[in-house]
Amino acid sequence: MNKRIMVPLDGSAFSECALPWALAVADAWNADLELVNVREIAPEPDLGFWNDEAAAEWSETYLARAADRIEASDGRARPDTTVLTGAPSDALRDHAEESGADLVVMSTHGRGPLSRFWIGSVADSYVRGGPTPVLLVRPSEDDADEVDRTRPATIQRVLVALDGSEASEAVLPLVREVADAVGGRYDALRVFPYPGGFPSPYLSHTVAENADALEKGRESARTYAVRQAEHLKAAGAHAEAHVVVDRSPAAGILHQSEASGADMIVMATHGHGGVRRALVGSVADKVVRGSTLPVLVVRPEG
Repeated sequence: MNKRIMVPLDGSAFSECALPWALAVADAWNADLELVNVREIAPEPDLGFWNDEAAAEWSETYLARAADRIEASDGRARPDTTVLTGAPSDALRDHAEESGADLVVMSTHGRGPLSRFWIGSVADSYVRGGPTPVLLVRPSEDDADEVDRTRPATIQRVLVALDGSEASEAVLPLVREVADAVGGRYDALRVFPYPGGFPSPYLSHTVAENADALEKGRESARTYAVRQAEHLKAAGAHAEAHVVVDRSPAAGILHQSEASGADMIVMATHGHGGVRRALVGSVADKVVRGSTLPVLVVRPEG
């Protein structure tokens, strides 16, 4: 059975910037593509301006035209289209689970929402409670109209952010699967934050102890990153190990993604509860909001 990729669209050019990335993964996986629009429920009380029939017709026509454009490009198979009804966050989560989606690809606004469209806030909600990994794409709002939504994006270098925990390693099975299909280069990154605090009341002792902690931490981080890179190599990927010392995990990930010329970042998040380690959770949120690159987010089961 083919894998299935779901792409939520809200009618904006901004939301359609997710399509090149969805097409790239769909090509690599030979996956089925589904375009989804959510028709929101009529407001209460009904003030007389809401035309439910017209809204439904608009959603169906909009998705059909988007699917036609994709089919017309390079003879590509026509995506499925589905119009859902309800609150976007809930409707997308339920449909992804019911349809057996393997991946959701959607745009997010990152630093600031556009009040006209629901796609930004819904992306954040889906990451925290959705049943599938989600690839978040944050294009420039000014350049959204210029993106060719029928041509697959290029994925040549992927940054895999890890923090040493089992939760962060939840991304590795998906990374190995993507690597097998897409190829490219993979950087296994371990960020080691600068030591904080004052272990001694004497400045000279503090400097010495922090320097020692930094050296030991860096060496331990490198051993870990090399081991993870070897696991990726065993899966057939071209992988390298990287250790970055920075003020915070999020800053290290963002700096390394720029330095390496990555096309995508892959990382874990704890979503709505549980794990509280250096990288998972709030760090994923900071990376999504701080990077212009697509970020593939995986929420560990359990």
